[in-house]
Amino acid sequence: MLVLALFLTTGCTGAEGASQTPPQQPTTTAESSRQDLGFLAVGSPAPPGERCPTPSRQEGAYDVLLSPTAGRPGSKVAMGGNTPLFVKGGRYVGPTGKIGFWFNLPLNEWEYVYSSQGPPSSSKGVPVIHIGEVNVAGQCSYRLTFRVPEVPPGTYEIVPIEHGGGGASAFRPIEFRVT
Repeated sequence: MLVLALFLTTGCTGAEGASQTPPQQPTTTAESSRQDLGFLAVGSPAPPGERCPTPSRQEGAYDVLLSPTAGRPGSKVAMGGNTPLFVKGGRYVGPTGKIGFWFNLPLNEWEYVYSSQGPPSSSKGVPVIHIGEVNVAGQCSYRLTFRVPEVPPGTYEIVPIEHGGGGASAFRPIEFRVT
């Protein structure tokens, strides 16, 4: 939790330069449309005329941080991370696209989420829920808050998916325990 707090307070330009995106209604499956899953997303833009700082090239530079990692339905959770800035070949492309966050999405089905097929409606009898979306275009980092969905206690994965410009890529899933 300390790591997340430190990260979120030391973004590229600090809180005073953060632009705030108004809460948006996420795309939901039929089962999740009855739940209040409102979320708030903010980001940290690059200084005028500057590029975003280059995160470490080590494994995990773009991992999504989560705090807390467990909670009851209805409790508030914050996620954040550095915006992907480089293509696989290593060329800087700057912050572009969006990152969508999916609760209880089986990782092997992430490729269907932004296709014409769409995400599965449930996994193991529990709804797959779109819990938020962050537009990272021009943002060096991002932060999103959401409320834990009304689901049975257990451990669930949250799958972040970067998308836009005709492509998509899943991040490493994050485990969250509903108590």
